[in-house]
Amino acid sequence: MNCALGLICLTLILSAAVEGFSLYDRDRCMCRGRKIDSVQLPNIFKLELLPKSLTCDKVEIVVVLKSTREKKCLNPDSEFTKNLVKIMLKKRLG
Repeated sequence: MNCALGLICLTLILSAAVEGFSLYDRDRCMCRGRKIDSVQLPNIFKLELLPKSLTCDKVEIVVVLKSTREKKCLNPDSEFTKNLVKIMLKKRLG
């Protein structure tokens, strides 16, 4: 009887603690840390615009480099990035 009561109390305590945790971690962005301000245009293989999502509350701008296929995050506040996005959207939308 004592053991059953202890188990019920433990279950209630754990369920209350778990209820406070968020189901989604909003800081699971791809671009963490340092972002680059520019990259030479001939080196860009692909430009990816990642919109805000459940796991990241920021718009992220990623370039894939031709030579290494490495992904680099661009600083969304830099003039280069703003102009690059404008040019790419203009090309895409025609």
